[in-house]
Amino acid sequence: MKPLHVIMLLATLAVACSTGANQETATTADVQLAEGQQNKIDYTAAAVDSAAAPAPPAPEEEQVLNSGNAIPPAPFNRQIIRNAQIEMECADFKSFSAQLYGVVKSNGAWLDSDQETQSDYRRQNVMTIKVPVAKFDALMQAITSLKGDVREKKTNSEDVTNAIVDVQGRLEAKRQTRARYMELLKQANKMEDILQVQEQINSITEEIESATYNIKNMQAQAAVSTITLTYYQPIETPNGYNEPGVFTRMLDALGKGGSGIVELSIVLLTLWPLWLVVAGLIFWIRKRRAATSVVKQSS
Repeated sequence: MKPLHVIMLLATLAVACSTGANQETATTADVQLAEGQQNKIDYTAAAVDSAAAPAPPAPEEEQVLNSGNAIPPAPFNRQIIRNAQIEMECADFKSFSAQLYGVVKSNGAWLDSDQETQSDYRRQNVMTIKVPVAKFDALMQAITSLKGDVREKKTNSEDVTNAIVDVQGRLEAKRQTRARYMELLKQANKMEDILQVQEQINSITEEIESATYNIKNMQAQAAVSTITLTYYQPIETPNGYNEPGVFTRMLDALGKGGSGIVELSIVLLTLWPLWLVVAGLIFWIRKRRAATSVVKQSS
């Protein structure tokens, strides 16, 4: 009996030792798992904080920010239409014209129109010159430096950059709208729907073409400037006087007006047979109306 009790006691002790070892192993594993999860959470939080934090500025940007000045924007090519009007008086018309044509050609410009006139008092030429905008100032300087007196010089400019950007934005919006209508056209099944969508597409296409033309027109005007040049040579009259003043021209106008009245009177007198026919017709109409009135009163 004693050996049996001893064996049972030893078995009980072995089971207890095994259970304690397993509990200790499980406890150690749980602690390691918890530590691993905590490390994972800490690593994830550190990664989020690192992504949310702003990157340190570059040395140049840090220097600019510390100086209190903003970073300058990138340069933008503005679209500016430049035009000018010049009026000059010259002593030798032919010599001035020859020099002018040479100056225009040397600056890469060309003549858009050329109109020469001559009166009793002056010989004059009105030219419209087209020049690339990069040569505008150089050509203006070259023309005004010719041998002659500048009587008038005006320059004007118009910045169409904002207008071009605005039209380009609306153009892009219209293109996107047309693309959506094209998708609707592919999905339409009824003839009525197809016709309505096609009508909208045609209308938007016309607006796109008009906007495209406006953009190209403004860009072309900004790329090429226009100079309107008027130059003249006074012509001396035989009596030594040049072009008459305002008072003299007013008297001439009055004289010409009187001459016009005389000419008109002569023309009216020339048509006297017509006036006789008209007078006879008026007399006959009045006589007929009077006879009709008498008949109505007697009845």
